[in-house]
Formats: sequence, C-alpha cells, structure tokens
Amino acid sequence: MSDLTPAVPIQLRSCPNVRPDPSCAVIESVNGQRVRSLKHMVELLRDLKDEQVVLRFDQRYGETIILPRQATLAATEEILSDNGIRTQGSEDMMKVWQRK
Repeated sequence: MSDLTPAVPIQLRSCPNVRPDPSCAVIESVNGQRVRSLKHMVELLRDLKDEQVVLRFDQRYGETIILPRQATLAATEEILSDNGIRTQGSEDMMKVWQRK
C-alpha cells in the first residue's frame, strides 16, 4: 500500500452541504492533525472523539468541511447506498478501521 496523502472526490448526493466539485481534493488535516497517509487518516477518523469532524483541504483556496461525527457515522450506510458505493473501504483500510 502506498503512503500517499489521501485524495477524495467530494461530490456525494447525500451530502448537500458539500459543494459539488468533480475534481479530487487532498485532505490536509482532520481536526487539526496533519494527515500523513490514507492509513493515518483512517486511524484519525477511527479514534476521533470530538463532536465534529473537521476536514481541511490542501488547496490554494482550500475549503474546510465540518460534519457532525455521530450523525455522519449513523448515515454511513445510507450515504454508501445513495451513491452506489458497495463497500465502506478497501479490505486493508477496513482492517485499520476495525482495529482498536
């Protein structure tokens, strides 16, 4: 697995507060902690206890997305289904997500 900083498409039909943008954006930080790799980002999200998830994008005019953590977790299955995504993550990232 590569240790590259994650880039994610930020256009999801189930997330109306996220401005549609067909390009990919690089996530700079999660709740103020700089993201070093995709695995690190999964670990940060997994271990997060804050009420909100703050995703800052590394772009010249990078946006910040703030999501309510509990509501986002509760809506995961619906978001996946609405957007035709079959699995929550790759096998290797799901192992990281499920580790405590």
